[in-house]
Amino acid sequence: MNVRNVELTATERTERMSVINEDNVKKTERTYLEDMELEMKALRDPLTTNQTSLAYISHHLYALDRWLTKYLILHPKGPVLGYCSGHPVYPRACVQMLHTKERWLREQLQLKVNELPVKVLKRSAKPNKGKVHGADEDDENDCAGPGKTIYLYGKW
Repeated sequence: MNVRNVELTATERTERMSVINEDNVKKTERTYLEDMELEMKALRDPLTTNQTSLAYISHHLYALDRWLTKYLILHPKGPVLGYCSGHPVYPRACVQMLHTKERWLREQLQLKVNELPVKVLKRSAKPNKGKVHGADEDDENDCAGPGKTIYLYGKW
């Protein structure tokens, strides 16, 4: 292989990379435009009136206080966007995750002095047999023993 062949292959590589980059830019622009179109469509659609459907449980824009899990809370209780069967509908941006003091320390965050818990949960006296521990149960494991109360704090 001589020097000329090496130079040609380097030039060919550069041309191929520029074509690949142009294709990626086009795909990225197209994906971005499609995402924007879907977001605009979701904003234009009216609120679902059937609260028993799974629409509000995992909706990325709206949340019902009724369907929040024990480790979620509405803070601040922002503007009410509408009502669904008499229940106020809030923006999903107002939903905050709660953790125990130990969990916040693990994430290298410290509680303020004299901070009061936002939510207090009671653990059941029954031990969990054969359950696989998930992310939600991780906070429960921070407390010592069954029957204890769990104090939950927010990031604000």
